Amino acid sequence: LSGKNFSEIDTTVRLYMIINLLDTFEKGTTYSKMFSWYREQLNNGRTMTNQDAYVEAIADIYNINIIPYMEAWGLNISVELKNKMFNLNYPLINILADMVSPNLLNTIMTNENLSKKYSLVKNDILKNNNIKSNLSLEIQIDDISKLVGKILLLKDGKNIIEKHKIENSTIELANIPAGTYYLQMPILNGYSQELIYIQVNENSTNYYSYTYENLEETTFDNYLKLQLLGYNYDTIAFQLKFKNNYNKVEISYPNQSKMSGNESVIIYNSDGSIISQNYTTGGYFDKKSYIIDAYNQLRDIDKEPFTDLINAIKRGGIPQITINTDNLEFDLGTSIDLYSLIKATDNEDGNIDIDKTSTKIITDFNAEKPGIYDIKYEVSDSDNNIATYTLQIIILESEENNKDEDNGITNPPAVDDDNESDNDAVPPASDDENSINNESTSNGTSDKIIIEHSDIENSEGNEIVEIPKTSKIKFIFIILVILSICLTSFLVLKIYKKKY
Repeated sequence: LSGKNFSEIDTTVRLYMIINLLDTFEKGTTYSKMFSWYREQLNNGRTMTNQDAYVEAIADIYNINIIPYMEAWGLNISVELKNKMFNLNYPLINILADMVSPNLLNTIMTNENLSKKYSLVKNDILKNNNIKSNLSLEIQIDDISKLVGKILLLKDGKNIIEKHKIENSTIELANIPAGTYYLQMPILNGYSQELIYIQVNENSTNYYSYTYENLEETTFDNYLKLQLLGYNYDTIAFQLKFKNNYNKVEISYPNQSKMSGNESVIIYNSDGSIISQNYTTGGYFDKKSYIIDAYNQLRDIDKEPFTDLINAIKRGGIPQITINTDNLEFDLGTSIDLYSLIKATDNEDGNIDIDKTSTKIITDFNAEKPGIYDIKYEVSDSDNNIATYTLQIIILESEENNKDEDNGITNPPAVDDDNESDNDAVPPASDDENSINNESTSNGTSDKIIIEHSDIENSEGNEIVEIPKTSKIKFIFIILVILSICLTSFLVLKIYKKKY
């Protein structure tokens, strides 16, 4: 194992560092598994430093990221492996004594049955003991407005511990559970970015600074650090060529298969002479921004075959939308919050709030009308990447309406005030009246009229009562006959009095 600080540590202490790591997992068995893993990598033609082998072996065997532990002892981990581990989002481990006060240290060791104060523990151990602290983060960038409104995340593996919207360059986070976390900052094209871990200790100011470096304003010397990741992460190679009196840079890939180790970085003078030629020995070049920029220059019709690739390249990518309910069938007239039916997550933003700000809904949905409706959602993240999702909602007809239609009944029967039978209350219709009734129905008009009774005994409020229209006609006919008789009698009486 090698590192500037590690090599200066006493041999006994260095040995303790390795034994402490192995004891965290399966002791001697862990070393055997690591050795078998390393032999397999060598058989596949891979080369790596010893400390990289420790980190990657533990990750592959136990799904744990030990980079913060290795760096705490001054060990150097390659940039390409840091990037790989950062994107895997494996849980992190902590040196217990570095995270808590001496008084609390003994309590946790007792509660968790730990024998050493430098035991390696996951964040869950600290969380179980309700240990919290504060975190200050200062963002170094030439234009903070490019980050305003974007999201930063503190992550424990794939679990989001804290989600914060950036408003200015100074960020204060309170009551953060103690532990070691991934700090995931927004991606900005044209800027180099760090991959760092945040340790939130119990008794510490926990101050960190994060820097965005503007590559367009980078000095010439810094361009010498650009590197292209090679096959299997074990070698790199690229060619850097200046043109037009150093106003343009051309990057080419000498060999996209496994590198032989003889590829070099070549910088040419304007007359074609070589200014510098350095052979590659390892490193990493993040070429995301170049690929994304090239993609954006394509016509829409030409972008389609590369859409999935671009989404995979972006750390955030497009939001992932899933359904948020087990039931998509609703009764007629039910009040439905369409935003609540889905949920969305984004690798860069975390959980996205589904509301009018982030989500557009396209539909002809009507809760008052039975039917099947398509609900289309368009969800945007902080980088304005848009994901679409469509689900179907079913509005059911009311059971009461279905029952009435099945029985051929639309309203209750008539009720008589004197509690007499229906036969006494309403005279039967004649054949002629029935024919009139049927004809009316066939023409689409109702064969009943509706009146209101307000004096029915034991009723609550008004009750709707129906009388057949044929009975109404007969009733009117009888009244007319009686009126005619009365009028005739009156006239006869009047003539009789005049005559006599």
